[in-house]
Amino acid sequence: MTKSIYKFLFFFVSILCFLNSCNDTVNPPQPLPPEMSANFSGYDSLKFESQVLITKNNLGDRLQLGLSGYMDSKQIGMVISIFYLDSILKAGTFNIVSSSQGINYDYAMAALYIGKGDNQKTFYADSGTVIITQIKGLTINGSFKFFATELNGDSQLIVDNGVLAINW
Repeated sequence: MTKSIYKFLFFFVSILCFLNSCNDTVNPPQPLPPEMSANFSGYDSLKFESQVLITKNNLGDRLQLGLSGYMDSKQIGMVISIFYLDSILKAGTFNIVSSSQGINYDYAMAALYIGKGDNQKTFYADSGTVIITQIKGLTINGSFKFFATELNGDSQLIVDNGVLAINW
């Protein structure tokens, strides 16, 4: 009978210790720092922050590096694409152009959209720059600034203080 009491006490104390170690306070994981951020002004004024989806595409005579971010809370998406004519990823300063017609140097293009469905507004960059200070594997650091016009030409948007801090 003594063994049964010891087993019961051991089991009971074990359960008490387990229950005391579990509490309702669970620390949620810390959010990841933004990999792409910028300030918008003009049509809408806000701070954009997002994680980034990186794509790399061979487009025949050029290589495209795509950096896409989406901020769900504001329903805003931004895409920056850099086109390398020699198909070699590298750091540098890339002018943002609105059309790639006749361009024979490395360049960038950018677009963003605000809202969804019938309320979505799409803006294409008219001019600006993307500066990549470091590109090594999936580590990309740099900055960007551009001016964009809504697809229908009604509104303009300034995107400045753009930061790329992608460290995979």
